[in-house]
Amino acid sequence: MADLSVFYKNDVSTGKYKIKTLCYLRRVNNRGETEYLLGKHYKQGKWNGFGGKVGDKAEFKNETIEESLEREGLEEFGIKVIKPQKRGIILFVFYDEAGQENKVLCHLFFADQYEGEITASEEMLSPTWFTLGDMPWEEMWPNDRIWLEEVLKRDQFLKADFKFDPAKGLIASKTKMEWSPMPKKSY
Repeated sequence: MADLSVFYKNDVSTGKYKIKTLCYLRRVNNRGETEYLLGKHYKQGKWNGFGGKVGDKAEFKNETIEESLEREGLEEFGIKVIKPQKRGIILFVFYDEAGQENKVLCHLFFADQYEGEITASEEMLSPTWFTLGDMPWEEMWPNDRIWLEEVLKRDQFLKADFKFDPAKGLIASKTKMEWSPMPKKSY
């Protein structure tokens, strides 16, 4: 079983939550289908978009969410994201071995434009484009199918909470998802 502590262990906390970013690049292929770029995380072996911790090192102490997103794009796929669109905010609540609650607030973005050549990194292996019908759901975090599949189908903003019961492992025991019109601001 994959280790959920990857989401909160050794994070820099900003008050109540640990702040993270997650971004999916998208493009339209020559068949007119939308594709999404995923990489396979070296440690967890799960397919995902790029992103990570905000302000996780001393040199990034005061970085914004958008600056973190840009940095993570360069570190993980060798690209600079242009005009990412915020698509959601997801609160993940995990419990460690001692029963301590750990909250991660994830800012979700999509981007249609980027600069640079997509390359694998030490952290994100095998960057691959997938259509919605080809998503490797069985090799992703189990809850991704619950929320990400819906985000990919809708042009709406997601606000969600997922609470993980230690006894149930990787499947959230409590889930709340709310949809609203997309905000006008893009970064």
